[in-house]
Amino acid sequence: MITYLIVSLVDLILGLLPDFNVEVFSVDSSVINLFLCAGYFLPMNTIAGLFSFGMSLTGLRILFAIILRIKSFIPGWGN
Repeated sequence: MITYLIVSLVDLILGLLPDFNVEVFSVDSSVINLFLCAGYFLPMNTIAGLFSFGMSLTGLRILFAIILRIKSFIPGWGN
């Protein structure tokens, strides 16, 4: 009951705020539909696998950059 009152109060306050639209860039709807239809052709395990592979590569690149940065501060080991 109290939660419903809080949610409706927040909804009322947000409803009083003015609406504005700032369009940073526009994307054609066919491009959006291309990404949306990928979920129908690729199983979720495939998408999750590709995402985790990309994240692990990014993590390894960041780790390698940190190791090289630390190594450059050690006398005799840096470039």
